[in-house]
Amino acid sequence: MTAAFRDALKGQSFEYLPKISDIESGKRYWMEIGDIDTKGHQDQSGLVRRVDELFDQIPNLGWNIRSGLSKS
Repeated sequence: MTAAFRDALKGQSFEYLPKISDIESGKRYWMEIGDIDTKGHQDQSGLVRRVDELFDQIPNLGWNIRSGLSKS
């Protein structure tokens, strides 16, 4: 992961999360799961057309992902 990406995360008040056991209540995190980065490079614009479909695959945990991770 590039330093520029981590800086962008910090700029949006997110912390990079290397492992799930590091989660602390009240903080915002970003964690890459699986091979999303590889798929993004392979599928490129095709992945953008699937955003709604991919969001629908995320379990509903009470968070509104499409509107900036606000609690619903």
